[in-house]
Amino acid sequence: MSFYIPGDKLFEYMVAYILRNNGYIAGVPRRKLGGRGTQHQVGVIGIDLNNSPFCLNTVLLVAARGPEPLDHTADMQLVRNLKATLLDLEQTLPSRRELIRDLLDNNRGDLFHRIYGGKKVKETLTVNYVGGVFVAGEFSPPAWEYANAHGIYVVHLPEFMAGQPVLHWYRRIRCQMSQILTEDGQLTLPGLAKKTKKSRISGKFSSCCGSPCRES
Repeated sequence: MSFYIPGDKLFEYMVAYILRNNGYIAGVPRRKLGGRGTQHQVGVIGIDLNNSPFCLNTVLLVAARGPEPLDHTADMQLVRNLKATLLDLEQTLPSRRELIRDLLDNNRGDLFHRIYGGKKVKETLTVNYVGGVFVAGEFSPPAWEYANAHGIYVVHLPEFMAGQPVLHWYRRIRCQMSQILTEDGQLTLPGLAKKTKKSRISGKFSSCCGSPCRES
């Protein structure tokens, strides 16, 4: 069986990588976030581990949009959906206070997936939610103004990174991921193999072009 990762999901991975390189514990959550009466799909989540007294940890909820043609309606809907998610989660803080700082230990690498990896009906942590929209390419000015008016940050990423367009990095990531599994189903990433040593993964990621990757 072959798995194809679409471009918008790859862009979310890139945004999570950028956040992690800037001090956040970030990733693409494996579950939806539980609000009052519904579940919210969030593209990327970044946790700020600032432990100042009388301040809650900030959880950045990110809606990511890669390089696409300008669409005023889609951009406005993207911001509105994020605003609705923030409003719902802010009004669903648990009655019993549990802070992220209480979960910290010597192993911070698994903190993100300990929080956003399992199934939960509602969120159990008391945090400060902040919204952010990460885009590459043009973004609708009315949607940008709407985001500013509701305290949502808009981060404009360049369409060229390290001298190459974003679509080039999509292809590179797909090529690299196509080599994660060998023909006999063995994992080639040591860290991933350690996490899954008690189970076998069947399937194979589809490559970008069906040919081996080459450095450019």
